[in-house]
Formats: sequence, C-alpha cells, structure tokens
Amino acid sequence: MTNLLSAISGQFSKSLLLSTLLPVVVFVLLALVLVVPHVPGTVPVLHWAQGLDTEWRLAAITLGVILLTALLYNLNGPVIRFYEGYPWCDSWVGRWRTRVHRRRMESTSARWHGLLTLLRDDEAERHPGYETAIEHWNELARTLNTQYPDEPGAVLPTRLGNVIRSFESYPWRQYKIRSITVWPRLTPYIDEACAAQIDEAKSSVDFMLNSSLLCGALAALVAAVHLGFPVGLASARVLVPFVLQLAVFGGLAYGFYLAAISRAQSWGMTVKTAFDLFRWKLLEGLGYRSKPGSLEEERSLWEAISNRLILSDLMIDPLPPYEVAREPAKDASPPQKSRAVWLLKKRKDKSLLLRRIDIPSRTADP
Repeated sequence: MTNLLSAISGQFSKSLLLSTLLPVVVFVLLALVLVVPHVPGTVPVLHWAQGLDTEWRLAAITLGVILLTALLYNLNGPVIRFYEGYPWCDSWVGRWRTRVHRRRMESTSARWHGLLTLLRDDEAERHPGYETAIEHWNELARTLNTQYPDEPGAVLPTRLGNVIRSFESYPWRQYKIRSITVWPRLTPYIDEACAAQIDEAKSSVDFMLNSSLLCGALAALVAAVHLGFPVGLASARVLVPFVLQLAVFGGLAYGFYLAAISRAQSWGMTVKTAFDLFRWKLLEGLGYRSKPGSLEEERSLWEAISNRLILSDLMIDPLPPYEVAREPAKDASPPQKSRAVWLLKKRKDKSLLLRRIDIPSRTADP
C-alpha cells in the first residue's frame, strides 16, 4: 500500500525536491569531501574524472545527482518496504524482531483488557487511583491503535512497519474496508486540501527514510574505501577520523529512522481522515444512491464491496442493491375509501366536515 499512498495531489515537484533531491545533494557533497580524497588516483573512474575540465566535472556531478535522485525517487516503494521489514522478515533476524514486537503487542493488549475489567467494577470510581488508571488505560489504547496492526499475525519486524500497518488496517477495523484495494478508487474523490496534507506528511516520511538510507550508504562507502585502500589506517591520524565518521553516519542513519516513525504516525492520521471524510463520495461513485442506516449496515456493505473488488465475478454472494426501497410516507396519499376519516383527523371542526363531505354509499348504484 505504501506505493499507492504517495503524491496524490499532483505536487510531484515539491515532493521530489524536499524528500529526495535535498538528501542526494548533501550525500554527494559529503562523498566528494570524505570519500573521494581517500581513493587512489589510479582507479579508472577517478583517473578519468581528474582529466576533465572544471566545467565538465561540474556537469558530471550534476548528472550524477539527477540520476541518483530519479533512481531513489522511483525506488520509494521498495525503500519503505525495506524499512518496514518485508524483504527480510523471514530471516532469523526478522523472525526474532517479529517475536519481540508481537510479545510487546500482546502484553499491551493484556494490560488494556485488565484495566478495562477493573474500571468496569462498581467500586472502581471510589478508588483514589481511578483517574490515573483511566489515563493509563487511554495511553495503552492509543498505543494499540497507532503502533500495532489489528491482529498479532500481522506484526512486522520493525516499529515503522507496524505503524504503517496500523493505519493500513484502520479502514478494516472501522468500516470493513480493504484499504489496499479501495485506496486507488478513493483518491479521485479526495479534495485538494486533504490531498496536499497527505502528500506533505508522506514527503516528510520520505525525507527521513532517504536521509537514513544515504547516511547508511555513506558510512558503508567510508568503510569500503578505508578498508579497500588501507593506506595510513594504522596511524591515529587516519584511524580516529575513520571511526568517528562511521559512528556519526551510523547514528544519523538510526536517528533519521526514528524520526520517520513519528512522521509516519502523522501520515497515518491524514490517511485515516481521507477514509473518514470521503468514503461516502466513493460509495456514490460506485453507484449507491442510499446510505446505510447504521454502522453495522455500513460495515456489511463495505465488506461486500471490498470482496467484490478483490474477487470480481468469483465471489458467490451478490452485492446489495444500489438503492434501497423506502416505505411510503404516512398520510401522504390516503385511500379513497378512508378519505373522509382522514380529513376528519386533519380538521378540528368535525361537524363542519360532515356537512361539506359527501361520503358515497358502498351500496349505491353505479
């Protein structure tokens, strides 16, 4: 779903500049300062670049920035999925981290249910710690609602993955809407203001993740160059800056990742808002002329629509009718045989009506 939830307002240029181009420019400048001077001049690429004039060097650097920006921008979906943990969730590290997050989710859910049982007790309000327990219960509820998916089997090995899965599963928890299937159909009905908010929140997440990825790549380049060409690495003059650079870029990579988690929660709020506000327009666009009368009816309808969109004609159960037949309004058009009685009910002066209305006899001749 992450590649679907991007740039829906058409502001591609702003998203590209802030979320991708800026981190790439900083990455290239730092690489030129910290990595290139430690590469021997006999390396073919560097030897070729040193033979160019200043203008051509600048043009080559600019071309490299553009190509790297385009590559990173188009790999946005795989980058997010990597940080969510999808590519490596079946490895031993992924299985271990998944178990850790699943235990945390189950522990939080158990404490939430335990507090709920205590707060429902008739004597709970008299306890001096009642207000504190209410606040803690609300905090546990917010944690479950914003940091974990709807079931333990959907837990991913990273915090970012669980936060994203949390708001991906929100439409199903709330309305029985399959978010990944319905989202492309919902985006045309989102107004410009809401779409801009979604893009802005998504761009902030992209900036953090791209910065984290490039900081990690820069640390890897520094390590590869110093270990591949270990000239002077045994001296403190080279070793200390080398270790310091690895620590700084590694710390920045992790720090940007942590910042992306909080930004992903804000991104999730905008996506939830889109489903809350514009699902009725989508329902009308799908052909339905009447709204469900209750939340249970709405959930049943959206579940049927979602299954139909996923399975098409393979689904056995038919869709509900596009328009629900309504019962005729009372007193709208009274029958002919009871017209006199109806008029009597609508007038206070019954004696006056009896003088003015001629009620035909049922036995009268035709």
